[in-house]
Amino acid sequence: MNINISEIIQYFFIYFTITAILSYIILAIISVFENGHYIKKNSFVNYNDILSSSISPSISIIAPAFNDTLNIVENVRSLL
Repeated sequence: MNINISEIIQYFFIYFTITAILSYIILAIISVFENGHYIKKNSFVNYNDILSSSISPSISIIAPAFNDTLNIVENVRSLL
């Protein structure tokens, strides 16, 4: 049985590639089930009522704006 180094490297890369692809497929399947669970759990929440409530906390957004005088209005609107 004579196996040279190039065959070992080829088998290693094939095994590594198959393992990586299978792990991504498994993660995709798990994420589909978890996404469905998340959507089902949050389907009864009305976020507009929460945001318009007087007891909801206010937030501050800090964004860097260096030499941004020409399009600062559009940037602030995109953050809101």
